[in-house]
Amino acid sequence: MAVTALGPATEARITAAFADAALIPLNAAANLLGLDEKTLRQMTDELIIRAVRAGRQRRYTEADIRAYLSE
Repeated sequence: MAVTALGPATEARITAAFADAALIPLNAAANLLGLDEKTLRQMTDELIIRAVRAGRQRRYTEADIRAYLSE
């Protein structure tokens, strides 16, 4: 899979967000994307952005964040 460069500032934010974890929680993903948590929940429910579920918790992968930002 080819990685699309999103710009230096965005790349730095993504690198920092995923520095210590392969999955980030909803609040961290919303912050990274500049969205309200409620908006990100709705987008996930509408299959606009993919999330991994662990019970009721939503987690986001770097690949899913990049896929959304690259669209």
